[in-house]
Amino acid sequence: MMSERKFLRIMDDAVYRQWISEFDELTHEESDRLEEALASVSRKPSIGVVPIALGRCDPYKLHAFTQRLNAQVYPNWHASWEDDSAQAVVTAATQNDFVLPLPLDAFLHRHALARFILALAEAPDAELVYADEDRLIGGKRSKPQFKTDWDRYFILGKNSVGVPALYRSEAILRAGARALPITRVDNFLHALTLRVSAVTSGDRIHHIPSVLCHRTEASDWSGAEAACIVREHLAASGDAAAEVSPAPLASQFNRVRFPLPTKAPRVSIIIPTRDSADLIGPCIDGILTRTDYPSIELIIVDNGTTAPDALSVLERAKINPCVRVLRDDRPFNFSRLTNSAAKIATGEILLLLNNDTNVIHSDWLTELTSLASRPDVGVVGARLLYPDFRVQHAGVCFGKDKEIYHQMRLARRCEAGAGGELALLRSAWAVTGACLAVRKRLFFDVGGLNEEDFSVAYNDIDLCRKIERKSLAILCTPFAELLHYESVSRGLSITPEKASQENFEAMLFWSRHHGMYEQPDPFYNAQIEYKRDCVDFARPPRPNRFRPEFRARRPEPFFY
Repeated sequence: MMSERKFLRIMDDAVYRQWISEFDELTHEESDRLEEALASVSRKPSIGVVPIALGRCDPYKLHAFTQRLNAQVYPNWHASWEDDSAQAVVTAATQNDFVLPLPLDAFLHRHALARFILALAEAPDAELVYADEDRLIGGKRSKPQFKTDWDRYFILGKNSVGVPALYRSEAILRAGARALPITRVDNFLHALTLRVSAVTSGDRIHHIPSVLCHRTEASDWSGAEAACIVREHLAASGDAAAEVSPAPLASQFNRVRFPLPTKAPRVSIIIPTRDSADLIGPCIDGILTRTDYPSIELIIVDNGTTAPDALSVLERAKINPCVRVLRDDRPFNFSRLTNSAAKIATGEILLLLNNDTNVIHSDWLTELTSLASRPDVGVVGARLLYPDFRVQHAGVCFGKDKEIYHQMRLARRCEAGAGGELALLRSAWAVTGACLAVRKRLFFDVGGLNEEDFSVAYNDIDLCRKIERKSLAILCTPFAELLHYESVSRGLSITPEKASQENFEAMLFWSRHHGMYEQPDPFYNAQIEYKRDCVDFARPPRPNRFRPEFRARRPEPFFY
């Protein structure tokens, strides 16, 4: 099995430093052009930089902190501090347009403030702008934290914003930062981000996919304190009944369990199938005997089964009063089969499920339903595992040149990911229809699955994109797991007919969603690349509105 180090190449410091030398160091020419771009910005707001410490700042560290700030090419900043860091943030907010709180050990890239100002020129109504960070160990850059754009669910699990983060002063004052306790620096920054996010909208929070801050000390993060902070945030947001506990794969972070509605909604599980008794049999058994959800309806759409053993499985299943079998002998069209079942479904929640899946633990459906029932959520997907328990699906992302990837594919089941991606509830731009939960009303509001254009592939991705346009979250949860024997039931696209059909549907998909090129996937950092067998650095980083190029793109090096 592939080693963790080889799979997560973005955690290999030697590979990281090589990547830095090729793609993350500004030449003199690039620096000059960046500074020319800064000079052309008409509005240059003031920034109050606040060192965050527990109690009184160490005078030597404070002196070194302010000396480092003098290297910034953007001049309109002011450093201010008080023994009470929360009060210092509020004071800075009353005296400046923006506030940048930083741990005393932080080293800002000399163009960091300039990059923030350029981002504000692109998004003048922004109330929070943050960037990526790494560690300085022995004077060398290590352990990069490549973040996603704003994710209102991921931030509940960990401080996915971190430093450096620039806050609009008006937002800090609206949020009441003075009342924030500070017992640990990193937990204070998390609490500040949550407080500000509660008084603004997600479209006013922006992310610069560049490493603009380096820290020299390990985080002082406390998981117990983080749980208290998140509970307080959830209570203030109307989710006081949510449970917060340590995440199983990363106990320093939070798992949030949202409650089911007072009356658990009925779930209609829809499974198209044909023959394959060895698949549909265990799939049905797992749903009926290893699922603890109190109200389900299982609709099996039989698309022309002729195999005697499979017919026998379906006949036995019909004995159970919660199972319905629909016969549809028309040519295979996954979208049509699913839509026909959805029309007769009696559940409030639809659960689209492949016949080549198998239940692993009993509470998987409770997790999916509790999330799919939330009014700000559109679609919820599960974490799917290959039979050898490596990750098959943990969210879908979109890269360059019309590439669609399963995030973290082939990671080990016990792997939390470089930034907790596999350990925590988080957003994605799409999830696979192999296991997908959605409210029935919402499903039909967007027209269901597209039967005309996407009979075989892309129907699930198309559904997610239609729902995402309603500003609803697309979530992937690691707390609902199933085995998935990917493409076993239908076969890989190896025949000319199958390949031609999928290529045609791919062309149609991108013609329907061409606007995605203008707005890169917000949950896929431009500096990383999900490859078929590893998570690597992107060579070169993909274009992004907040990561401008200041000269012609460098040629991509060859790797053997």
